[in-house]
Amino acid sequence: MTMETKLKVICILSVVGVMASFLTQFNVQSDTAAAQSFDVVARGLDNPRGLTFGPEGALYVVEAGRGGDTCTNIELFGGIYWVGLTGAVTRIWKGQQERIATGLSSAAHPDGGFAFGPHSISFQGKGGADVTVGGCFALEDVGGGCGRLIHLKSKGSWESIADLSTYEILYNPDGAHKGERVILMPCWLCRASASLPRQQRMICCA
Repeated sequence: MTMETKLKVICILSVVGVMASFLTQFNVQSDTAAAQSFDVVARGLDNPRGLTFGPEGALYVVEAGRGGDTCTNIELFGGIYWVGLTGAVTRIWKGQQERIATGLSSAAHPDGGFAFGPHSISFQGKGGADVTVGGCFALEDVGGGCGRLIHLKSKGSWESIADLSTYEILYNPDGAHKGERVILMPCWLCRASASLPRQQRMICCA
């Protein structure tokens, strides 16, 4: 065997060794990933959004809800928005799941998709949590903390801290959109206008 042939054999063996090492590491990583598992800690949440741990160690999840039975003239993401009081806050603690606050404002498509409502939650020590509730769309007060920052107290009660929606309408801090009043309409009108072209549909719903 010539020296040139020996060198070729050495190079081939080196490449084979590198490939074998790579494949071994890949298989180990794949096996490790496959062996990982997870536990479901909550089920049946309505459009879950923000979550945080409370001072006692429980996990809190805000739910944007699924809208409601009152329609508006707002069309986003290919559908008309309906409003209601289906937003909530759920607590998961020691294996138990419980909605500790219900009846919060929610806006969504008729099928519950693309929901706006309770969005984030934060604890500042003990004494309750602060929750932002969006999806007000400049509506007149429909209840449920619509467009507000609320303070969630014990036993599911809450109080309004700041009216963010009204502040947005009056001062428009980012200058991006002017506040426009949203019109609540009879449900039959929303359904009837859904088949019209977009421009006519918006005029019909205005």
